Parts: sequence; structure tokens; C-alpha cells
Amino acid sequence: MNGILIDAESGDLLIERGSVVIGNTDSQIVEGVLIVMRGEWKEFPLIGGEVKKMLGGEVDVMWRGQVKKNAGGLRA
Repeated sequence: MNGILIDAESGDLLIERGSVVIGNTDSQIVEGVLIVMRGEWKEFPLIGGEVKKMLGGEVDVMWRGQVKKNAGGLRA
């Protein structure tokens, strides 16, 4: 899907030659869904991967096993 691109590092709009950059936003959408917590998008309250919570070691009842940081990788 095409849309307005966002800088991955800063979160700001990408601007080139004085205007916003339009391009493929599929990866931005996936990243957003994985990072948000459930309930942050009020129109779709069950959407949210809660990745930051998972990296902290708190286990979600919908995920099997324990997910924690392990020597630079994830373990399930």
C-alpha cells in the first residue's frame, strides 16, 4: 500500500525537496502493529503485538512458553 513514509530512526515524516515522501508503507504498518500495546488503537482494541512487553520477560497468555532476552536473541 502506498502512503506517507516515516523515518524509522526518528519517527518524523520523511521530507525530500520540500515535500513528504510517498512510497510503500507495508513495513511501517507491520512495525506499528508489533510495537503497539493492545488498546492503543481505539477502533481496533485487540490489535497489538506488545513486543516491548515481551522483551521485558512478561509472558502473554496467548504466547506459549516464556519469552525473554537471551544472549542477543529470543527464546520461546
